[in-house]
Amino acid sequence: YICENIEALDHVCTFCGPKRLMTFFPDPNEPYNLIQRFIHYAMAQQKDTTPIYVIRHNSSKFDSAFIFKELLLEGLTLITEAPIRRGTSIMSLKLGPIMFRDSYLFSPVKLRKFPELFNLSTDIRKGVFPYRFIKSEADIDYKGDFPSEDYFELADLSNKELNEYKAYKKSFENKPWSARDELLSYCIDDV
Repeated sequence: YICENIEALDHVCTFCGPKRLMTFFPDPNEPYNLIQRFIHYAMAQQKDTTPIYVIRHNSSKFDSAFIFKELLLEGLTLITEAPIRRGTSIMSLKLGPIMFRDSYLFSPVKLRKFPELFNLSTDIRKGVFPYRFIKSEADIDYKGDFPSEDYFELADLSNKELNEYKAYKKSFENKPWSARDELLSYCIDDV
């Protein structure tokens, strides 16, 4: 089966197993923060000696900082091999059965160009998100007016992408923008 062509959430792939959607939002009832919960979840997925690959695009610039902070707080005891580096960026890092990789350091193109690069469906979209808007976990619960253009990286967008941004903004003219809903949608489109 080609999993990307199967929409049913109850589909069980012969290679990947059941299709799942896992989210890790702040939860005051949880004893661990988001990154700790993700690391514990990923390590619990180990069924045999098959490694688990966590591929993140351009993570050396953003995502990895959160993971490395938690590893430093844990005393780096989970790291099982020396990281593979390119300059100051970490291309891959192994934590027990989990191999974290930064796909940008292997294929330095924008994530929105990946479907075209790998001849995948062009229906897959990266979209836009106000990266600068979320400064703390509390911002994830924001509901209200559409964020100011200052929170988006509009200078880096092509004309086509800028038109996508304008259409996205227009879709919230008569309804509130929810950071949690949009973050979840953006992250789903990210994988």
